Amino acid sequence: ILAEYDNNDMITKKHMVHSIMRVTENLVESPMTNRELIKRVAYHEAGHAIVDYFNGSEISLVSILGYGNAKGTCGVYDTPKYSFDLVKKRACALLGGKAAVKIIFNEEDMGVESDLEDAMQEIREAIEQGRYKDGFSTEICLGRL
Repeated sequence: ILAEYDNNDMITKKHMVHSIMRVTENLVESPMTNRELIKRVAYHEAGHAIVDYFNGSEISLVSILGYGNAKGTCGVYDTPKYSFDLVKKRACALLGGKAAVKIIFNEEDMGVESDLEDAMQEIREAIEQGRYKDGFSTEICLGRL
């Protein structure tokens, strides 16, 4: 289908990659044309991937193709085992994009709101589902969020 949209008679590697990304990850080609923005998004996503890697996560995808309001994505394979340590590692990885932009550009990452929301949501879900069992009660933990 993408080859037809591009008025090509042949399916190229680009068409295959975009099709796979669209079907498996619901990602679409980014409309970004500003090279500086593309560079920032690439560093941001690389920041997530680096933290995930050093936290022992298995990375499934890193891309500047986005979905919704996101300009890029970094995916990891989910693990069925949950622990407070895993939740901390996921929260740190979600903040890795912000850290990368700060380190490389010495500026605040203006697109980090969704990462912060995702980190807080993962922590809340872990607490509410009883995965946070390292000596603190749910009530105390929820009160601190």
